[in-house]
Amino acid sequence: MLKWDRRFLRLAREVSSWSKDDKWKVGAVIVDRHNHIVSTGYNGPPTGIDIVENKDAQTIHAEVNAILQANRDVRYCTMYVYPFMPCATCASIIIQSGIGFVITIDEEISDKWNPHITEQIFEDAHVNFKKYDRLSELD
Repeated sequence: MLKWDRRFLRLAREVSSWSKDDKWKVGAVIVDRHNHIVSTGYNGPPTGIDIVENKDAQTIHAEVNAILQANRDVRYCTMYVYPFMPCATCASIIIQSGIGFVITIDEEISDKWNPHITEQIFEDAHVNFKKYDRLSELD
């Protein structure tokens, strides 16, 4: 694993711990071509909302939060996502935002979506995508 990839995946892991979601703690970090942090995001409800019912419908995913929090153009930036790859909807939003590279860990812990669909979406849109095999490489 490359030094900067390890650093930013570790940061995405830390950011994921900020989520109040008991089951799915996901973090995302966006960096520019100079390895400067542009934004971070974690999954959770919209600001000011306490989720009581229908959590899945109200949760904003970490990737989307990072893009929204960037408050600047993220074209050609890199997004690091922990602990698993984006869902298909987030992949489409990442593509639409202009992010050029996505790096994540190959942990298929979610039964909510098929990671192979996300890979195909990135491939079709010519978004560079890298999955590292082991979480243990972060420590």
